[in-house]
Amino acid sequence: MNMNLTSEEITLIEQKREEKRLMELGLKKSYINYKENRINAEMKRCKAVEEDAELLKSTYESNFNELIKVSKDFTLECKKVEEVRTINLYDVDENGYEVRSDKPKEVIEIKTYHYKLTIKYTGEVAEGHNYYVTMVTQYSKYSGRAKGYKMQVQGTGINSWDRRGQMTNPKTVYQRIVDHAESQLRQIEYRTAQEQSNKRIKDRVEVEFGKFASKIKNGGNNEFIVNLDNEIRIVFYGHEDGNGNINFNNPKVTLPYNKVDINTLIEALSKINSGE
Repeated sequence: MNMNLTSEEITLIEQKREEKRLMELGLKKSYINYKENRINAEMKRCKAVEEDAELLKSTYESNFNELIKVSKDFTLECKKVEEVRTINLYDVDENGYEVRSDKPKEVIEIKTYHYKLTIKYTGEVAEGHNYYVTMVTQYSKYSGRAKGYKMQVQGTGINSWDRRGQMTNPKTVYQRIVDHAESQLRQIEYRTAQEQSNKRIKDRVEVEFGKFASKIKNGGNNEFIVNLDNEIRIVFYGHEDGNGNINFNNPKVTLPYNKVDINTLIEALSKINSGE
């Protein structure tokens, strides 16, 4: 089909084509600028993270070197953790604003890293107990900016996430760990000794009162309860002295309400040898 167009019509078509070309070129430039801005912003953030990571690594190394001057019972573990950050890029409109969609136009990956740092105490501690020295950032109360680090002890049985637990002197850090570790060891030794003593008392009960073994219950804390068939209830306690001698004392007798003849009771009690 032949179309005879006037010069004005041809000019108008060419103008529209040029406008479309310019608009597409503008969008392309806008997308390029948008892409560069997004990448630059993320790279700037990554650089800041890496600078902080290097500063923290340097701080751990410096404090570790001071700690091992006090005691060799410390190790420094430093692991570099590589990571990839992704940037989802979308089309932009004629004003350069991002137009979100279900699927990004491009996905950009930027590599960065941080460190996993641990100063561990390797001296004598109770089984299953661990102690670490961590760095706590200090901030200016005026500007709010980070101004340095202090050391803080963390580990089994220690809860010092407050300013009172933050220290700068490596000798103080070491002494805090040693004092706590020794205290935990003493507690465990005491509990172990107490458990062993309790077992010896329990075994002695079975020997001393074997005739009534089926009627004796362990009430805990070396308390023993005897429930007789006649509803009389006897409670007594076991004790081991410093020489390993086991004694049973402080018996308490509970009688069934209104079922015991007083004369019979007095006569029975009068026949008991009080040991005097």
